[in-house]
Amino acid sequence: REEIHDVETVEDLIKLCLKSGKQFDTSDIAVAMHKMAKLATANPPNASSQEWIKMAVASLGVYIKKHIKKANPRSLAMIVWSYAKLGEAPSADVQNALDVRIFNVAPLFEPQGISMVLWSFARLERTPPPRLLQTLEQQVVESLDRFNSQGLVNVLWALGTFKYTPPPHIYEALLSKIEHVLPHLKLPDVSLVLWSLVRLTPGSGGGGGGGERG
Repeated sequence: REEIHDVETVEDLIKLCLKSGKQFDTSDIAVAMHKMAKLATANPPNASSQEWIKMAVASLGVYIKKHIKKANPRSLAMIVWSYAKLGEAPSADVQNALDVRIFNVAPLFEPQGISMVLWSFARLERTPPPRLLQTLEQQVVESLDRFNSQGLVNVLWALGTFKYTPPPHIYEALLSKIEHVLPHLKLPDVSLVLWSLVRLTPGSGGGGGGGERG
C-alpha cells in the first residue's frame, strides 16, 4: 500500500493503522508494523505516543489473527520482529495464532527469518512452545551454511536466553559453525557468543549473568 510507504512519522502511521487497518492483509500489517518499529527506534516516543503505539498494535493484532492462515514466512518474521522491537508483546490469542502459523510454515523460512523469529522471542523474554522450538532448531541446523555471522549470533543469543539445554546434535552443529566465524566477529559479538555457549553447554545448568542483544 502506497500510503504506508508515504507516511513519515509514527503519529501519522498510527492514525493510518487505526483508520484503515481493517483493510490490511498480513503483508500490509507486516510492512506497517516494521515501519512503525523503525520510526520509533529512530525517534523514541514519549509516554503518550507509546500508549498510541500500544493501541495501534493491539488493533492490528485483531487483523493478524483474522488473516493468519495467509501469512507467509517473510510477513511473519517482520511481524514478530516488530512486536519485539516496539516492546509490545502480542495478546495471548494472537501469540498462539502466530506460533501455530510459524510452526506450519517453518520449512519455508529463510535463515534471516528464522533468526528474526528466535531473536524476537528472546527479546520479549518468552521461550517458544517446545514443538515450535524444536522445529526452529532443526531449521537452523539444516540451513546453517546459509546463515551469515550476524544471523548466527542472533540465534545463539536467543537460544542462550531461553535457559535450556539443546539436544547434543544441535549444540555440536552450532559449535562447529561458530568456530569458523568467531575470528571474524566484532568484540561485542564474541562476548555474546561466549556467553551463549556457556548457557547452552550440556551440563552447565544454564550458566549465569545476562547477555544483552539490542
